[in-house]
Amino acid sequence: VDFTSGDVPEVGYRMSGVHLQCQLMASSGSIIVNFGFHNSSIYLRLSVAPMATADPNVKLPLGKVTLVKCSVDAQLSYLDFGGTSPWAYPLKNFREEIIETV
Repeated sequence: VDFTSGDVPEVGYRMSGVHLQCQLMASSGSIIVNFGFHNSSIYLRLSVAPMATADPNVKLPLGKVTLVKCSVDAQLSYLDFGGTSPWAYPLKNFREEIIETV
């Protein structure tokens, strides 16, 4: 979607059906958190500052990029814990409850 106003080009992108899977590890490697999302959508709106050229009537959208808006809608679908932390096993036992809560 084009949100351009004046000389500053601005564009919005919407992506849906995105599946994300991440793994987080503590710096000591003591706890590992795996999680994934499904039925996700991401909306980004960016503006790009124009850059002047030799012709004052021509400006190129090659300047500073600004994130104007960002929103994510996601449903947590997978969660697991591992590692050597004493929290890993208790958290693993409650992962279904955590998914339902989130």
